[in-house]
Amino acid sequence: MLRNLAQRAGMTPAKAHRYLMSFQRLGLASQDPVSGRYELGGFALQMGLALAELRDRLNVTVGIAVWDNQGPTVVHWMESSYPAKASFKLGDVMPLLGSATGLLFAAYLPRSKMQPMLDREFSALRKTIAEV
Repeated sequence: MLRNLAQRAGMTPAKAHRYLMSFQRLGLASQDPVSGRYELGGFALQMGLALAELRDRLNVTVGIAVWDNQGPTVVHWMESSYPAKASFKLGDVMPLLGSATGLLFAAYLPRSKMQPMLDREFSALRKTIAEV
């Protein structure tokens, strides 16, 4: 339900509704007309199937991250049959400067969107260097 999604996302129902309307237009979400509940849309399901096929065909670990207010966030992860050198949990926020995922977002998103996170990472880096 909308109120549950909004609460779990830490946003107002009005803001969550705007996101869901955008997701529906993209085919990422759909709403059951009887119950009013939201579920994955057809395009989201196709992406999931394509991701599984990519993992199986290449036998590599694959994942999906989305940009949220904390930065690049892992929302899906599929292990290959090879042991992963790094382990992630759903909801982990990837650093912009210290991960391939972060660098990919940094390459394509407007700097204004990333600036607060870049400032935090540079500040932490300067502090670490000063302690050494």
